[in-house]
Amino acid sequence: MARKQTHLLKLTFIAAYVPAASFAALFSCPKVSTTSLATETPLPWVIFEEQSPVNIARLEGSNPTIRSVSDSSSVSTSELRLLSFSDQNLAQSSAAEGGVRYIHHFRQTPEIVQSPENWLEKFNPNKGLYPYKTTPDNKIESTVLELYPKTPRKTIDSITSPNGSCDNYTTENYKTAHSIIYSSKELFAGTINYLKTNNLPSELTSSQKKKILDFIDATREVLTSCYIPAEESKFAQSHAILKSIGTIYDGINPICTALLVGSQGRILTARHCFDSLSQRNLKESQSSLWFQPAYENNTYQICSILEKNALSKDLKLAEDDQVIARIAPGNFSPTAITIPPPEKIKTPNSSSPEIKPTPLVQISQFPLSSLILPERFKSGFVQSINPSCIIISKESGCFSHTCSATPGGSGAAIFISQPKILALAGTHIGDSPDNYSDCRLPHDIQMNGGTFINDKVRNLIQESL
Repeated sequence: MARKQTHLLKLTFIAAYVPAASFAALFSCPKVSTTSLATETPLPWVIFEEQSPVNIARLEGSNPTIRSVSDSSSVSTSELRLLSFSDQNLAQSSAAEGGVRYIHHFRQTPEIVQSPENWLEKFNPNKGLYPYKTTPDNKIESTVLELYPKTPRKTIDSITSPNGSCDNYTTENYKTAHSIIYSSKELFAGTINYLKTNNLPSELTSSQKKKILDFIDATREVLTSCYIPAEESKFAQSHAILKSIGTIYDGINPICTALLVGSQGRILTARHCFDSLSQRNLKESQSSLWFQPAYENNTYQICSILEKNALSKDLKLAEDDQVIARIAPGNFSPTAITIPPPEKIKTPNSSSPEIKPTPLVQISQFPLSSLILPERFKSGFVQSINPSCIIISKESGCFSHTCSATPGGSGAAIFISQPKILALAGTHIGDSPDNYSDCRLPHDIQMNGGTFINDKVRNLIQESL
């Protein structure tokens, strides 16, 4: 199939315009009591600030100063555009006793400003990622019918894409192109450079340039065929989901999705999002983890995990692949959630096909989507184009589900699709998590995996509400 010639769009990356509300800011961790630290695991390199909070409001009509970005010298400041999906809440004063390190004007964490030429040294193309599946329609239909032959056609239609747009070619093409770009630091850097400047680095070979353009085309195709922007999701709109979710960054690398729980600055995500922290040499790396809510430009340092010795825990159970972390304080107002027991979530039923499976929704970040299709995928968060997804099998610590996801979706909340109450079914942990003793789902029938909310995490969420 010939590649669609759609890669000639001029896409820019960073901003010269900041709406009149205020600047975007990065909030650091506040000083905490020794009592708190006794029950938490502070993350490496977190420096707990003692300074007073900074109010970053600006005078009406004033203009922000544009910081130079040396790694995009071919882009003049007059060409730079704000890559933010929302003009609201761009910066708020820190709550309580937290501090603000400095101001920045775009949806990137500080390393790209402080050391733009060095951040790629932290990029590890060989770092193992959980395999994720954007699941094509034929796989969903064949698997569900294999497990539950009497599943009504209406149910199949509700969990596959309209008009069969999310086909096997589209998903496999994206998976292959993604693996090529993310296996090479040079190709990854070349992709980012192209998305920022619309120019491919001259030092790349013709073959390398083609791989970058193929990846951009494949990403655009899978986005438009298999996903919708979270901004267009009726579920996300009715529950104000974009006020409740955000991205976890390792330096500038978006690695996971997280859910804000309560107004106290706590997030729910997957434990394996913190795996790299326990493996790093502290003398060689000084990177931190940051959380950026989907609805604002502010970035909040992740301070600690709310359990003792969390980074040294050997992950043997799927139900343990979830944590609550504390972030720097801010003015958060996520939607309140409920957590129904697992038995309330129904799978298809062969003996009683009239019992409908519980419809689910997963909304997670799709890395680079807001750069490749900035006019439509503004926030970078997506939902499967399928009307809903379902759980197709359960084990004691995990479940297999048909919700699509990509790398960066780990830790994403899986919600029950219903109009009034926001109910949390579990968290997404990846594809084929069958290496856990409490998760032995057959690999040949499994798609993506999730874990129900365990009692410890449930209690921490309830304390936060």
